[in-house]
Amino acid sequence: MKKLALSVAVAAIAATSVQAKTVYEDDQMSLKLTGEYAFEVVRDTDEDDSVNYKTDNMDLEIHADYNLENGITVFGEMLFEFAGYTEKNDGSYDPLADHWVGFKKGGLEVRYGEQDYAVDDFGIDEQKDADRPERKNDVLGEDDADAKSAEVLVVEYSADSYYLAASVDLPEKSSNVDDLADETDFSFYGEVELGDFTVGAVLGIQDQDGEDGDDAMTSYGASVEYKGIDDLKLGAMIVYNSESEDMAFDTSVEYDISSKFDIAAGVGMYLPEADGEDEITYYYANVDYDFHKDVDGYAEVYGNSDDDQQLGLVIGISLDF
Repeated sequence: MKKLALSVAVAAIAATSVQAKTVYEDDQMSLKLTGEYAFEVVRDTDEDDSVNYKTDNMDLEIHADYNLENGITVFGEMLFEFAGYTEKNDGSYDPLADHWVGFKKGGLEVRYGEQDYAVDDFGIDEQKDADRPERKNDVLGEDDADAKSAEVLVVEYSADSYYLAASVDLPEKSSNVDDLADETDFSFYGEVELGDFTVGAVLGIQDQDGEDGDDAMTSYGASVEYKGIDDLKLGAMIVYNSESEDMAFDTSVEYDISSKFDIAAGVGMYLPEADGEDEITYYYANVDYDFHKDVDGYAEVYGNSDDDQQLGLVIGISLDF
């Protein structure tokens, strides 16, 4: 799926740690760093947009592990994203994107802090870095929506052939600020390998503040990926919101021409239920070449069927460490 490799390690923090560089280590503690720099030439799909040059994905992750004698590992992580800071001059941008603490033992991992919901693991998208709408999020909801707290609890369990995750966005309340009682989100995600197929399902329940008579927003999703053909990966997913009755689906294909060079493409539709909103078809195609295991060049074109649109493009190079 989007970022999971079930047979190795599925938790996001574990995947990060595998790629990170250890800068300090003793018998019980390790400190690791990982990051990315990228430079891109971009033209978005709005017909009034012209070519833009920008830094992107200027990320830095700091991860600390403490191994206790009972076999439990306690860890903490901070993720900084500086690309947005380079594009803002008003001093209001906070580069600290995510941060959490947690523990893990065997296949179980628990994290608490500002982080993604379990629903964010869901998806089959093969796009690179195109600035196009995330129709999946339009239906399922977003973890960075206004009035959401930064207090997210995530519980994950991974085994050789399956992965389960649940998250809750805990509500914030204040006696000093009347409107600070924000919404709560519950998300559940599961993924299982069945031979050459990987099947995923997601459930999200949002808007749980109970104010103004609002009903809960419940959303569902299902996905499948097939890897039974050498060097080829096929994917499809569908999402549905029971409150708005909006729906979206995506298909994707990726082919590895060589160990360093791959191509991918995808097409999908957003099907809003509300009157006055048009159905939108969106698409993308890209190429990716690994100059080095930590140096990546890519190019992508993308577009949609909305009015007043042009073909978007992005050409970039990324350096990881």
